Amino acid sequence: MPDFSQAVQNINYLRAYGESLYRKQKDIKSELSISADRLVNLESALSVLKLLLEKVSVATVTALEEIITVGINEVFEKDYEFKITTQNYKNRVQYSFILRQGEHDIDLDSIGGGIINFIDVLLRLFFVIKYPGNMRRVLILDEPFANLHVMRLERAGIFIRQLVAKLGFDVLMVSQSPSLRKYCDNYFFGEADSEQGLILKKMDVQ
Repeated sequence: MPDFSQAVQNINYLRAYGESLYRKQKDIKSELSISADRLVNLESALSVLKLLLEKVSVATVTALEEIITVGINEVFEKDYEFKITTQNYKNRVQYSFILRQGEHDIDLDSIGGGIINFIDVLLRLFFVIKYPGNMRRVLILDEPFANLHVMRLERAGIFIRQLVAKLGFDVLMVSQSPSLRKYCDNYFFGEADSEQGLILKKMDVQ
């Protein structure tokens, strides 16, 4: 009777090797997806920053830097300093921002998407404040803290709530984080229905 034991071992080895390659492929795809999300978040923040700086004075930029610095330190418990930078070219000005810790600049690729998301939200808040006209100031945010760790959500909610109350405008936020509801004046739960579409139910904020 033929001995298939070696063939079975080879097949098992190839199966295990294939599964290992599949897991590595999934890990690489996950890392690429995270990197892509960070790039999108950073580009979004920079585009808002460019629009904002075209409308504000130097004193306002300084105030903006101070508030974002305070926000980052309170929410993330990081001793970072937020600074806006400009680079003058022949026909244009390039705006950017850096995070500084002591005398060292922080690599933005190493800090995760949560801080970038938070900076993006604060920049949008200030853009609404500086937008010309007499329209009611309302900022609509879609999953603004999607990359924020659950442990940071409470601090972020408190900080945004206090800032919005102080600056005097409204925020309409879509979020899958129920823990943020206690920082809202009104909270609605959305449910998809095959016949009626999206059904919104007003819920208790507590």
